[in-house]
Amino acid sequence: MSYLMVKLKGEENHKKILKLDEDNSLFPAYDTTYTQEYDPKYILDEEECFTLNRFSERSYFIDILKRDFSDVEYNTLTEIKESKIEFILWIDESSYYFQRVTPSQIVERKFLNFNRNQLIEDGPSLVIKDKADAFYDKESDVLYFKNLNAIKGIFPGIDYLFREATEEEVKGFLNQDFIKLDNHYGVDSVKTYNRKRIALVNSLLNQMDKNQLDSTLEYVRKYCNDLKFDDNDQKFILESEGDLKSLVFGIDQRFYTTEVSREKRLANSVTKLT
Repeated sequence: MSYLMVKLKGEENHKKILKLDEDNSLFPAYDTTYTQEYDPKYILDEEECFTLNRFSERSYFIDILKRDFSDVEYNTLTEIKESKIEFILWIDESSYYFQRVTPSQIVERKFLNFNRNQLIEDGPSLVIKDKADAFYDKESDVLYFKNLNAIKGIFPGIDYLFREATEEEVKGFLNQDFIKLDNHYGVDSVKTYNRKRIALVNSLLNQMDKNQLDSTLEYVRKYCNDLKFDDNDQKFILESEGDLKSLVFGIDQRFYTTEVSREKRLANSVTKLT
C-alpha cells in the first residue's frame, strides 16, 4: 500500500489525498544508475542525477522523513484550494517521491467521457508530471534529484548549496586589489549567476597565499585575452557581466589546453577525479 500526500502553503503538516494499492504507481522508479554527488560546478548528462548522501544529517531534512511513516498520523484532505499546493509526495514503503506543483499544472477543461457519452465540465485539476523532481531512499539515506531549483521549495534551505553571494560579499570581491571597475559597472550590475559564481570562488581566494594568488592571476591573463588589463595598476578592468564571468572562471581555473592538439578550451562542467 502506498499513499499520495500533499503539502499546502502555510501549513506544517502534510495531508493524505489517496491510498493506492500495489498495482498503482504514481511515478516510475527513479533511475539511479549514474549518479554524481552534488557539485554546483558540475553539469549533469541526460542520464545522470545528483545525490546527497547522509541526507538525514542535513539541516534541510524535513519532518515527514524523520520517522517511519504511519498514515493514521495524518488527516485526509477534504477540500483544497489549488493555489495553496506547494508539492505532492508519494510514499511507497521506504521510497519517497517528491514533485513540486507549479501554476501551469493546475488546469480547467471540458472533456468527453466515452463510457457515459457525456460532456463533462471539470473543475480545477492537477496535472501530475511523468517524473518526480526528487527521490529519497530512506534505507540508504540518499536523496536523488536533477535540478536544485526544482526542489528548493520542498526542502527549505537546500538552495544554500548553490547560493548567491550577499551584497557585502559581492562588494568585497569587486574591491579586490586586482580589480578595477569601469563603464559604470558595479555591485548593482551583478546578476544572479555571477553572484552565485562569486560565492563559489570567494572560498578559493580566502585559501590562497600571495604566491598562489599571483600564479592564479597570471593564469587568468594567459587565457582571458578578451579581458582588459591595466598594466600600470596591475588590475583587470571589468566593464560587463561577461568580463566578470571570465575573471571568475579564471580564478576557478576553468580554462585549459588540450594535451595533443594544444587547443584552448573552457570547462563549463567540472568534477574532481579521484
